[in-house]
Amino acid sequence: MGMRESGAGSSGNDELARLRQLLLGSEIDGLEALETRFAEYRPNAAEVAPALPEALELARKSNAAELNRATWPLIAHGLERSLKENPQRVVDILFPIIGPLIRRAITESLKDFTESLNQVLEQSLSPRYLGWRIQAWRTGVSVSEIVMRNTLLYSVEQVFLIQRSSGLMIAHVQRANAKGADSDAVSAMLNAIQDFVRDSFSDTGDSQLGEIEVGEFQVQIEHGPSAMLALAIRGVPRVEIRTRAREALERIHGEHALALSTFAGDGTALAGVEDQLRALLAQEQRAPPKAPSMLRPGSAVISAALLLGLGLGVWLMSVLMARSNFLEALDQAPGLVVAQRSGGTVSVLRDPDAATLKSFGDAHGLDLRERSIRSLEAPIVVARARRVLNLPGSVVARLKGSTLELVGTLDRPNSAKFRRQALAIDGVERLNFSKLSAPDSPQEWAELRTQVEAMFVQFLDDVQATDDARSQLDTLAAKVQSMSDKRRAATVLRIIGSTDGTGLEAKNLALGMQRAAWVRDGLLARGIDPNWMEIGGITSAPNAMPDLTRRRVSFSLIIRSR
Repeated sequence: MGMRESGAGSSGNDELARLRQLLLGSEIDGLEALETRFAEYRPNAAEVAPALPEALELARKSNAAELNRATWPLIAHGLERSLKENPQRVVDILFPIIGPLIRRAITESLKDFTESLNQVLEQSLSPRYLGWRIQAWRTGVSVSEIVMRNTLLYSVEQVFLIQRSSGLMIAHVQRANAKGADSDAVSAMLNAIQDFVRDSFSDTGDSQLGEIEVGEFQVQIEHGPSAMLALAIRGVPRVEIRTRAREALERIHGEHALALSTFAGDGTALAGVEDQLRALLAQEQRAPPKAPSMLRPGSAVISAALLLGLGLGVWLMSVLMARSNFLEALDQAPGLVVAQRSGGTVSVLRDPDAATLKSFGDAHGLDLRERSIRSLEAPIVVARARRVLNLPGSVVARLKGSTLELVGTLDRPNSAKFRRQALAIDGVERLNFSKLSAPDSPQEWAELRTQVEAMFVQFLDDVQATDDARSQLDTLAAKVQSMSDKRRAATVLRIIGSTDGTGLEAKNLALGMQRAAWVRDGLLARGIDPNWMEIGGITSAPNAMPDLTRRRVSFSLIIRSR
């Protein structure tokens, strides 16, 4: 009986399980699948990616500090790994940013230094500067500070803060006694000038206007990402005024970056900016001169010592400059080389055919130690050739590359011994003696001269020559050219025109000159150098009847040494 009850109970449970499966089967299967999935869950990047940006934005808004703390190690590790694995990639990314920053920093530093140095040097050698040095010694203040106090007088009259993108005036302050100006008009003007300079004079379009001079005012401009600061200054400002303006602009950007970039005319979000601008309204004036006072007992001695020191400095500078010029002249001279210098001792290499060291004058206390070299410079090779070959003044020597060229007249120029001597000269590898000839004998020259002076050109009337005049000019031109080439001297041919003696003397002289000029022009056309010829006229004794044989042009030769 008991067994039947047990069987009946088991049957009831099975039926209840089947009923539950029928009613809730799909829900049960889903719950079991979820249990299995969460038990074995591993994050899937594809599922997390869509929600990650939104999660980071929510974390930034709710707890930015905690987000920074959590993500910074990852960012630092990523940067470190990138620098190790691919540093060039990081350099390429940062180059457009770092390059302009470095250039701007260097430019600003050099500009500040140059302005300061120029202002000091303008007074560096004046009597006033000596007084400032004495003042620095008496007060314990540096000389540079004393100079700055006494030379830089200025007044910052107005300060403008202008939005760069729109040109709107953000804030404006001015001194109480400064002339008022329409700040919006000033803002528009500065913005227009900046655009003009950038469009007209900049290739890249990123140049910025840094300074404008308008009458007695100097406008210094500093640029920031969203705004620029302009200071209207009367006089010569201190260098640190620009530095203070730059620092103020950086603070304003740091405190109001968003308000500056979105400024549209409402300055409510920029409270406190005018106070920072007002701090830039600096002014400096020279103190009124005091009545002269008696010098302290040691002041005269100090002044004398300073003057003596200044004199010694000027003298030392002149000596150093003279030494420098002397050594430069030595080093540039052919065949001389300044090899080494140690203090006042100078080692000079000199070719025997170069100029002597004494020929350069005073050595200005330098101890010159000469050593011999063989120079291959063209002027030295030519001087060496003239010495070795014992060339006379009638021979011109030139070096073209490594070829020695001689021009002129010389006894036995083509002898084998002469050529061997020439080729043995250092720096000479080839010879060109084609323009070198032996001089003619006096007898040959005299015969040629007699032939030329025996020639004449006959004229029929006025400047009408006979038929054979042209052939006579050809012969004459050849002889004159030959004489000049052989003698290597300036052969001057005097061309003398004459008349038959009838008529007025003045008219006959003019006619003779015309006939001489006709012959000269004919010789010019045949290649005779005009410097070798001169013309003249002579008159014959008055005759009642014309002497036709005197209607001619005759010649006379004059030899002038070159």
